Amino acid sequence: MKLLVCCGLYLGLGGFCAPGFAQKTNPALVGTRTPLAVGQAVADKILRTGAYRLELTDQPKNPFLEYVDFEQTLGSPQGTAYGLSTVISPQDQTVTFEISHNDALRLWVNDRVAYEKTGRQEFSVGYGEIVWKDNTLALTDSFRVALKKGVNKILVKSFSDGQSARPTGQRWLFYLQSRHLLELPDTARRIRFSLQPLAPKVSRATWLTVGPFAAPGPEATFPPEAGFTPGALYYNDGRAFTWTVPRPDVVVAATGSPMYQYNYFIGGLMWGLQKLSEATRQEKYAEFAARYCDFIIGHRDFFAYQVESRHALQAMQYQMVGRPMLDYTTAPALPLLYRLREDESFAGRPAYEQFVAPLRRYIMEEQVRLPDGVLARRTPEQFTVWADDMFMSIPFLLFSAELAANAPEKQRYYDEAARQLLGLAGYLRRPDSRLLPQGYMTNRPEQRIPYWSRANGWAAWATMEVLGRLPKSHKDYPKILAFYRRHIDGIVGAQDASGFWRNILTDPKSFRETSGTAIFTLALARGINQGWLPPKKYQPAALRGWRALESVIAADGTVEGSVVGTNISTDPAKYDARPVSPDDAHGLFPLLFTCMEMQRLLHSQGKPSDRTEVKAP
Repeated sequence: MKLLVCCGLYLGLGGFCAPGFAQKTNPALVGTRTPLAVGQAVADKILRTGAYRLELTDQPKNPFLEYVDFEQTLGSPQGTAYGLSTVISPQDQTVTFEISHNDALRLWVNDRVAYEKTGRQEFSVGYGEIVWKDNTLALTDSFRVALKKGVNKILVKSFSDGQSARPTGQRWLFYLQSRHLLELPDTARRIRFSLQPLAPKVSRATWLTVGPFAAPGPEATFPPEAGFTPGALYYNDGRAFTWTVPRPDVVVAATGSPMYQYNYFIGGLMWGLQKLSEATRQEKYAEFAARYCDFIIGHRDFFAYQVESRHALQAMQYQMVGRPMLDYTTAPALPLLYRLREDESFAGRPAYEQFVAPLRRYIMEEQVRLPDGVLARRTPEQFTVWADDMFMSIPFLLFSAELAANAPEKQRYYDEAARQLLGLAGYLRRPDSRLLPQGYMTNRPEQRIPYWSRANGWAAWATMEVLGRLPKSHKDYPKILAFYRRHIDGIVGAQDASGFWRNILTDPKSFRETSGTAIFTLALARGINQGWLPPKKYQPAALRGWRALESVIAADGTVEGSVVGTNISTDPAKYDARPVSPDDAHGLFPLLFTCMEMQRLLHSQGKPSDRTEVKAP
């Protein structure tokens, strides 16, 4: 199966580059073309290089989760089974593990019991059952254990008396995860599970399993508890068996372009293509985005099956299966909402409406919030307010208002969009700056988080969307306009002499970065076009930004210098250590909007154009 979707936004299609690459200019510049022609060059490359195909592949390893499905591996729903592995720790440290399981389970670390629970447990793993908690799963129990530096043996014993003792759909298995496997606390060092100390020739698994031993109950003991012997043959109940590994599985994955992904930057790219199609009157861009939307809608059940029924928690599109993060729920749905708004009768419209309905419920009723209702996250610590979440939530709310079935529902979404913008800004604003840090840690408000460029871009973009869509009669409109102008003044003050903005806005040694420059240029151009900003004061900064962007856009549509995805950190060095990548979608999709807005700006001044006046958003 082939689906031609967008271009080289491949998070590494051209390989990663060292920070600072945005300062490099390309000899094949596009400075002689109009902004709209530049946008088309970028979009045409997306269409040329956006093909991918589906194929079978080994199930990818989950970085934060270990699991053993005894029932699948051993071919039996009952008995006593053992799982054996080692945990490698780079230092002596105390580690918290989270665990969920069915049936009785005992876990030893270095031959000492670290966790035990008897009786039937209520843990379902199956279609529709996986529950996420930000970047990890919401598991039911936890325990702490002191790990020594080096190799730590971990042995799991599980007893099952058969499916009849478990609710329908529950299987004989356990899940085990730790933040130390993925997201590190401040004083910790990352751990990993490995079979190398036990079975150095085994490379495709992190666990050994043996069983099932027929047993009258969970207290029956068997030879694996006495120690590990590679050549041991165990006899029980007329059967012989030895150590093996969990049965490997295969999943369907996409190879080629990442244009199948359901996330905010691919969704944003498709939204940009839809808008470009409208601006250029060329259907090929909208058709490309429509194929993406149809693919997402048509394969949703398959994506969920792989994640929830085959434990493939890193499989294709795993982010869209119950993931409680705005990045993977509301923001990626913008092209679906745009199509619903623009076309009242396209084939498949009911499926689109069915898809977005739970997303509306999620953002209004289920997303993590502070006591005052402001959106928050549990990462990097509970609770953190993110500037990024302005873009991840607010455009979706505004589209939902425009698609609302009645006036009260419309007003509800408009009010929520305004409330979130002012609420998020209220937590993030600092009295000593007009810029915004990427985040605010509610439990440690004294922590200083850098003024990351793209985070300020997301905030500026969300504010533009509110100003452009919220009725001017809304009670909060004047406050939002005042915030926008104050923020824009801070942004203009941070512009580099080159026309770029730095990755960390306040650090003159930070590298010049493309995606933030694109969003800020967009914010300035739209502000002038919409009458929110006086042209005489702000147009020079917009033109400087545009000239800077031209210097990193090649004639074939390649865009250099956008930093890849970046999480919150209190360490500025971590922001500038992030790589930049050619044709990274974080930069491509804002650039499409910037090209259209700059076209309007120059057209309104009577400058040469493509004879196409781009409509306001």
